Amino acid sequence: FHDMLLTMKMDRDPGKEILSVTSGKDILDILPDHVETFIKKRVKERIPIRWIAPDSAVDKAFLEDAASSYREMRFFDLKKYPFHIELDVYANKVALLSSEGKPSGIIIENEVLAKSFAALFNLIWDCLK
Repeated sequence: FHDMLLTMKMDRDPGKEILSVTSGKDILDILPDHVETFIKKRVKERIPIRWIAPDSAVDKAFLEDAASSYREMRFFDLKKYPFHIELDVYANKVALLSSEGKPSGIIIENEVLAKSFAALFNLIWDCLK
């Protein structure tokens, strides 16, 4: 998540945002300090995020401060759509983090992939209205 903050801080295009599809609690379980190490820093830098997460009490709790945290959220049914990774699109990068087993991830820096994943994100976002 450090790369995400650094990249977004350097690329201060006002139209830029982080697009994230997350398994929610899974990520918080493997990264218990995520609120301190990423969310608070992202908010301090005023970096907006659109976040798709499971429809759960843990994830819906983030709605309470959504506006002040520069966060928009939509939810999906985790039982119907089992999802156990974090997928983030930011600037010209795509980050994937697996939360099952031994946590692992990859960051791909590629404009075409980033734009394509952003389009896929927007397709899902629009379907969750």
